Amino acid sequence: MPETFSNELPIVASYSRTGETELRGSSLGLLSLARLLTSDEPSSAKFRVPDKSSVYPYDAFLHSVSVTRNEQPVTITRENNTLVISGSLDHLSLLADNIIGLATQASDHTGHLHIDYYPDHFFLSPLSDSLVVERDDSLTH
Repeated sequence: MPETFSNELPIVASYSRTGETELRGSSLGLLSLARLLTSDEPSSAKFRVPDKSSVYPYDAFLHSVSVTRNEQPVTITRENNTLVISGSLDHLSLLADNIIGLATQASDHTGHLHIDYYPDHFFLSPLSDSLVVERDDSLTH
């Protein structure tokens, strides 16, 4: 049975039709996402969707994330308003480690990382969309 995280993650997710997704979240939200990526079961969670906020420079907000396990490198795609992340536990753990690093780094509560495929990428599939993960601790509540 899929694990569903009952609370919404303190993450705002947006996407462009050109294949880029941005996740902007608090340290807590990013750590929760990393836990979701390494869950033993398929899992999903809701993102925070702002009521009256511009999505610019992206096209729309994503409403949820779904994580499934297979034996492949990580694929990050979008189905309607859902971010879909799939891959083997080993590969998903590498993605989670990158996100944990951003969430726990000593900083002024900001920072970001880019997850983009390049030839022979060590955990990402060439079928993946680009992902920008931004730490923004103003999204704590």
